[in-house]
Amino acid sequence: MRRIALLLAFSLLVSPLFGQDSCSRLSLGLHASLNGFIPFPADNAWNQDISNASVDPNSDAIINFIGLNTPMHPDFGAGQYQGQTIGIPYVVVSGSPFVDIHFTAYGNNSDPGPMPVPHNAPIEGYPHPGNGDRHVLIIDRDNCWLYELYYSFPKK
Repeated sequence: MRRIALLLAFSLLVSPLFGQDSCSRLSLGLHASLNGFIPFPADNAWNQDISNASVDPNSDAIINFIGLNTPMHPDFGAGQYQGQTIGIPYVVVSGSPFVDIHFTAYGNNSDPGPMPVPHNAPIEGYPHPGNGDRHVLIIDRDNCWLYELYYSFPKK
């Protein structure tokens, strides 16, 4: 279920990602500063304060489907856990070069290529990604686009 929720979140993100705000202010590199940039327009659901929102009428059905006692496992945070970084790292790149992507498995869980993936793109769980989801997130500053790969391995 965690993977479904994560994929839903990323499927919403990989549209023209950043609304009307300019991506040109983003710094380049691993975990680069977004320099105050806020993804999506201010009125987008991802930028809404829901702390006082009413409960969704389908909430009970959703919870029952997931399982009332199923623990939540969010993929965000900072620091390390058992030698791996917590959360999904990202890298901000300057649009090109685009490289073809070859999927041996889970291609339907990733965006189709080509993508501007740098050779040193951080893989979720770095510096020792292990056997987890191994997501790679690339923000293309020039084209204002987010690319996501699932279960990624460097080309040998």
